[in-house]
Amino acid sequence: MKRIRLTDANDPRFARAWRLYKASFPPDERRRLSSQRRILHRQIYHFDIVMDNKLFIGILLWWEFENVRYIEHLAVAPPLRGMQRGERILHRFLTESDLPVWLEVEYPKDELKQRRINFYRRVGFALNLHPYVQPAYEKSTSPVPLLVMTYPEAITEPDMRYFCREYQPALTDYS
Repeated sequence: MKRIRLTDANDPRFARAWRLYKASFPPDERRRLSSQRRILHRQIYHFDIVMDNKLFIGILLWWEFENVRYIEHLAVAPPLRGMQRGERILHRFLTESDLPVWLEVEYPKDELKQRRINFYRRVGFALNLHPYVQPAYEKSTSPVPLLVMTYPEAITEPDMRYFCREYQPALTDYS
């Protein structure tokens, strides 16, 4: 498996990735296409597709900040779920840098959301219970209360406040 960074929404591979993105995340947890087009060119943002030879596996959308790598979205194509592809994507991602990795998960209100948390725990992420709200990605969407999971260890509440102050502004694009 390899990740391929896309920086242009006109790339023919982008359409398939975009369909998976839209199908995998609720409207308040994703960007509109116009916003995605604007951030694709940012040096610190990565819109990666994951391929295994010619087989489209999924997407990994992430930010590389000075002190942390932040996974914004990870999705595996539905026919390939449950085959440990997501774990392999994450394991490889975690070995590429010594920076800590953060990601968001929904509160475990149902079995599916609890399974997602357990998936990340199996990979080595710690669940943090500090208050956190994902900023609205668009003017037309709402902020979303979520939980943060971190690798290789849990974080402190001051770490959370620092992240929100220093890095969250980059996540929004209201242009």
